[in-house]
Amino acid sequence: MIQLMRQRIDAYIDGASRGNPGPSAVGIFIRESSGKDILRKGEFIGQTTNNVAEYTALIRALKHLNKLPKAKTADINVYSDSELLVKQLNGDYRIKSKNLIPLAIEARKLLKAYSYLKLNLINREQNKVADKMANKALDIEKEVEEFSRAAM
Repeated sequence: MIQLMRQRIDAYIDGASRGNPGPSAVGIFIRESSGKDILRKGEFIGQTTNNVAEYTALIRALKHLNKLPKAKTADINVYSDSELLVKQLNGDYRIKSKNLIPLAIEARKLLKAYSYLKLNLINREQNKVADKMANKALDIEKEVEEFSRAAM
């Protein structure tokens, strides 16, 4: 009997803020398990806190994944170095900040769209590409994108 392997997609996210609150940006790096890049993107999001930037990065990444037909049936792993984000959305921490509650509600709605999605906490060293994209966008206060349409 042949067992089909489900495709895996990895999404790395990061939020960056210079000052808290201060100028902020998000970084997103999405790739297939084969190592093929789907998206490398940084977006300047204006003045906000680091925690809002982290949630915004997750929401933007989930919206990008939603555009990929293969994401609906793939095993998706989302990686973040934000302990607060991961532990709040995994139910380990309560969400106390009124600024984060609507973002958490939106993120949870988007998370439900996938048959398998796991939110993982990683260290900063493992999140270099998303961090780089967030900082590029923060440096120029604009969107930066490195995109491969072939993966779509």
